Amino acid sequence: MAENKPIQYKGSLVLPGEQDERELSISINPEDQAVQLQFAEPVGGENNWNGSNVKIVERLKYREAVFSTTGLPMDPVQMTWKFNTSNSDDSLAGVIIPKPNTMRVTGERGFILNKVS
Repeated sequence: MAENKPIQYKGSLVLPGEQDERELSISINPEDQAVQLQFAEPVGGENNWNGSNVKIVERLKYREAVFSTTGLPMDPVQMTWKFNTSNSDDSLAGVIIPKPNTMRVTGERGFILNKVS
C-alpha cells in the first residue's frame, strides 16, 4: 500500500455496558499505526476517540488490528478492541472486550462494519 490515506468503515454497534446501538465510523491508517473512532452522538462527552497501543498487521487475506480505549463508555473503563478487515469483501468484523473495572461494565460485544467507498 503506497499511499498514506486512512481507510474508513461505517455501521453501528452496541458498546459494552449499554443497550442502544450507536452509529460509528472507524478510520484506520496502517502506515501510521493509528485508529480513530468517530461516533455520530457523543460518548463520554466526545465524538472522536483515538485508539492507544495500536497494532495493525497485514495478513494475506485480511488486516488485523488491536487497540485500546479508556473512558468509553465512561471513565475509568478501559476496553480492548480487536478486528479484522477483509481484503475480499470490504467488511470489518470485530469485538470489544472491557477490562475488569469498578463501574461493572462487562460483556464482550461483536460488531460488523462496511467499508466506505
